[in-house]
Amino acid sequence: MNRTDIYRQAIKRTFADLYSVARHEIDVSWNKDGDYITVREIVGLALDVLGLEADSVAIQYGDQPRGWKGDVPIVRLSTDRIRSLGWDPSTTSAGALRASMHAMLDDLAVGRG
Repeated sequence: MNRTDIYRQAIKRTFADLYSVARHEIDVSWNKDGDYITVREIVGLALDVLGLEADSVAIQYGDQPRGWKGDVPIVRLSTDRIRSLGWDPSTTSAGALRASMHAMLDDLAVGRG
């Protein structure tokens, strides 16, 4: 079983759990609370996963708060409703990104990139 399958299983399990306890239509809401991560923090994670020091690479950020037209600088999801049903995330945004970055490195190491 590869990591992608594990991630898929976690998602399937989460929705199966959610549907088993939900007594009403499920509504996904975007809100201004919950777990989030900034672009600078993502860069720091990437450097850490690659084993690089920030002063050993050229990092260049734009001077605008958005990366492209329509970009949202910080996306935050409210998990209050799903947590009220007994669900808790198995990791944070940073943890999920770190795991994904490691998986990408593993794929590159075996020629799947």
